[in-house]
Amino acid sequence: MFIDVMVISLVIAMIRGVDLKIAGQYEIKGSYLFALGLLIEAVSVLFAKEIGPLRYWLYLSSFAFLLAAVYMNRDNRIFWSMGIGVFLNMTVIAINGGRMPVLLEAAKRAGLMDLAESLMQGSLISHVMITPDTPLWFLGDIIYIPKPYPRPDVLSIGDIFICIGLFFLIQDILVKKAGEKNGCRSKKAQDN
Repeated sequence: MFIDVMVISLVIAMIRGVDLKIAGQYEIKGSYLFALGLLIEAVSVLFAKEIGPLRYWLYLSSFAFLLAAVYMNRDNRIFWSMGIGVFLNMTVIAINGGRMPVLLEAAKRAGLMDLAESLMQGSLISHVMITPDTPLWFLGDIIYIPKPYPRPDVLSIGDIFICIGLFFLIQDILVKKAGEKNGCRSKKAQDN
């Protein structure tokens, strides 16, 4: 879903008028921490079997890097939404043994039958089926997006916050606003 949101935001930015000059000047503090967090998350999922029990801590550390990068950009309110989303996802994953809880009915309604089957078998490394005993189940993947949407999916509340932040970040990076510079208020506007 994150890729979908980025593509939609890019299309809307193009309609609104992309200003590539400001895009290259946009400052994201600690961008290396975002990259490192995403890389660690990918490694912890793709090589979970090879990593073994270390996977849980490696996966959670990826969220720590993402939260540190969000904190470094706390002066930009757009990052607040992403920070809330990352924190919510980290919390539910941490409390559920390093796996995101998924509502089986949501997976079925989204038409994700392979996911539903894998959840019932308990064969997923990164996801687990929600049961009556699942802690913080309401923070798991309980929101479904069915067909006719071209890429049905299940999302968490945290994912929604992250998607909102990503959408507005891309708008802020690519679309110059009247009286603003580099996606942020100019120094003169801040002084007033």
